[in-house]
Amino acid sequence: MREAAMYELLGLCLALASLLALNTLISLLTALLWRGLESRVGAWPAMARARLVFALRWLPLLLALGVVGLLLLPAYATHEPRHTVETVSVKLALLAVLSAVGLLLALWRGVAAWLATRQLVRAWLRQAERLPEGAYGLPAYRLAHPFPVLALVGVWRPRLFIAEQLLDTLSPAELAAALAHEAGHLAACDNVKRALLRACRDVLTLVPCGRALDRAWHEAAEEAADEYATRHDQTAALELAGALVKIGRLVTPVTRPAMPVGVSFIGYEQGTLTRRVQRLADMTDAGAAQAASGNGFTRSVALMHWVVLGALTVLALAAASNPALLTAAHHALEFFVHSLQ
Repeated sequence: MREAAMYELLGLCLALASLLALNTLISLLTALLWRGLESRVGAWPAMARARLVFALRWLPLLLALGVVGLLLLPAYATHEPRHTVETVSVKLALLAVLSAVGLLLALWRGVAAWLATRQLVRAWLRQAERLPEGAYGLPAYRLAHPFPVLALVGVWRPRLFIAEQLLDTLSPAELAAALAHEAGHLAACDNVKRALLRACRDVLTLVPCGRALDRAWHEAAEEAADEYATRHDQTAALELAGALVKIGRLVTPVTRPAMPVGVSFIGYEQGTLTRRVQRLADMTDAGAAQAASGNGFTRSVALMHWVVLGALTVLALAAASNPALLTAAHHALEFFVHSLQ
């Protein structure tokens, strides 16, 4: 009975420790890969860059889960004797605990972010006034707030909140362009992606190598929403640029709020704001044609993601049914256990 319990405990600790080790290693490799790719993808359409960065950010966790679930666990179950004489060493236990803490932290912060977003919506609804017509089919509210809020709040039932000073300051064309920007975030499911990226970052606590990818995705997502807002009418680029300038002037450090991850709002960081305004100002008719041709490239990047994911799934399933590979994986687990004794 005790040996059977040790078999299960050892398998659990190996799975958790392997997940952490693989996730850390692959994260380091993707961080190095991004350093080599960052300068080369700068000319890509923003949506294509955002999709690439999001894929790179999720790749370590997906690969680690796939290797552990489809290869290491089957190898352990197939080749490890149920009445094993091996024990869980202190080092292995520490790695397993650290991995479990990372997973629980990601789960907790995901729940906490959902609760914070829900609380924010309730607080804003108490002081908000429903606008007659919801933009883009969404409920929209006029909000009395010291910060120039123009935010898409929520993941499953998003709502638009617009600060009253923006309704008074922006021209109708500028407001329409700003709302089209938020519609871009909605079309790209950026609130969902932001929550997933936050959870992915929390899973790995040893190596904070995903921060550069997080920043790159945030910048690309904002530029992609700008492209979405101006995809049909190039004059909207100047209107959106004007809206960004006016919003930037209304921002002060005192009024800057802390937003949960379930909120997309029009970016206001000074460095990225300046670059975005310049980028919008440079959008000419030729730029519109390039953006239209870039839509096919963006779809090609999205298709490439699914092709790669499908290929990895097929390879993983084939590997999991290969006896020789399962034996090699079990030898690797044995080496891992012995190295931590």
